[in-house]
Amino acid sequence: MQGYVTKKDILIAFEKNEFKTYIQPKYNIYTKEVIGGEALVRWFHEKKGRINSEIFIPILEKLKLVDRVDLFIFEEVCKSLSTWKKQGLKTIPISVNLSKMTLNDLGNISKLKNILYKYEIPIELIELEITESLMSVNIEVINKIKAEGFKLAMDDFGKGYSSLANLKNLPIDVMKIDKEFLVDLEENEKGKVILKAIVDLIHIIKKEVVIEGVENEQQL
Repeated sequence: MQGYVTKKDILIAFEKNEFKTYIQPKYNIYTKEVIGGEALVRWFHEKKGRINSEIFIPILEKLKLVDRVDLFIFEEVCKSLSTWKKQGLKTIPISVNLSKMTLNDLGNISKLKNILYKYEIPIELIELEITESLMSVNIEVINKIKAEGFKLAMDDFGKGYSSLANLKNLPIDVMKIDKEFLVDLEENEKGKVILKAIVDLIHIIKKEVVIEGVENEQQL
């Protein structure tokens, strides 16, 4: 059940800690080892049940509250990494998405660094994800984030219109290929050729590759 979501619902959700963070694992396709994770946010409303991010994120953006969720997720990730470390568990790099609103405020970079210091998390364990469409718009902020030492990933690569000439110059470390490229991949020879060409290109410009939405062995 989801129903209509109001501003009041969202403000109460912050007060009652109804937003929850989950880690989606990233696997090495050759070793099958978990090599990292991506932080995802879910909202569990006490009456309306689980509300999909596709519904509440646009509302948060409209209400200018999405940066608050970004910072919340970032801190929850740092808390988890700190807990794993204290328990003697293996720590893996976790990626966190940043919205346009968060990027538009340079002060948020300092807030991210302060959270890292608070939980004593090495910056190497955090990867910041920015959508392809925001890469060129917020280049000043992106350069500053990179200068601070954060690892940067371009999210949803292939959905936007980044020129190949610009890709090699962007200060990014990882390129995440959009899951749309996997649709009907087993039966689509052209799709396989295109995907392979994209992966090869990314390797040529010496970036890491992550493919979203892999669900079975055949897609590998």
